[in-house]
Amino acid sequence: MAMEALGEDRCWRGFIARLHERSGGKAQVMSDLVAEAKTAAGLWHSNAGGPLPGARAAAVGLGRLTARDVDWTAVPERLTELVVGRMAALDEEPRRVVWAAAVLDEAATEDELTFAAGLSAEGGRAALTDALSEAVLNELGLGRYGFRVPMQAAAVHQLLPGPVRRQLHDCAAQALAARRPVPWVRLARQQLASGRIANWLQSVENAAREAIGEGDHPSAISLLEDTLAHPAVAPPDRARLAVLLAHTALKGLPSDQTVEVLRRVVDDPALPTAAPCRDPAQPRQAHAHGQAER
Repeated sequence: MAMEALGEDRCWRGFIARLHERSGGKAQVMSDLVAEAKTAAGLWHSNAGGPLPGARAAAVGLGRLTARDVDWTAVPERLTELVVGRMAALDEEPRRVVWAAAVLDEAATEDELTFAAGLSAEGGRAALTDALSEAVLNELGLGRYGFRVPMQAAAVHQLLPGPVRRQLHDCAAQALAARRPVPWVRLARQQLASGRIANWLQSVENAAREAIGEGDHPSAISLLEDTLAHPAVAPPDRARLAVLLAHTALKGLPSDQTVEVLRRVVDDPALPTAAPCRDPAQPRQAHAHGQAER
């Protein structure tokens, strides 16, 4: 379906896999997502604040679509109308549980949904039961709940008022910080969305070092590049992360790819002229979300 609409040469394997994942395998949702992708193809990278200058230029020039392009595709109107219609039958507390599920955007436990929604244990259980009864949420595994079609989370999320959304992300971050092991990448996303910049940067660094420790240098590099592309990163943090990025590239990439990464680092106009000399191999102290900002 996607290859017919967008062209086989443009649809990378990651794009197809993410398309199937976000649509929950539902044919109608997938069809609507492909239609949105066809309309917006080639526009995301220029409008959404991509990685460091030149990082994706080659891929964009070839018009190839990746998993990220699915993430940046607008929620189909048909799906939004479906979710809004189902939520209309819910009272305030069940609606808050649905909001929490949208913000977490993954299968979550009853306790996590209740905490993120700001409800008591009893109120959360009753609210979750109502949301399940109206088929707004589903049980996705033993004791874990969320949206059967993951894209529905985005449909709900886009309707949340800013202050409410930020508060929910803050609570969701606290819930994720309590998990063991800590899911640093997901935690970082929640912290960024809640405006906790210092905590976000610390979690990004923890996630990158964790990936490096597991030998997954490409994931660490991608995460660091995306972070350095964000305007909220202050010069001292930018310098520290740039050094970590450079060392990671030197250790984990073939020489030609290393040169490209280092060139993008050097070409970053926001990078301070002097970077810290601390050995990037030495880990910084990990901070959970609940700790104070630096």
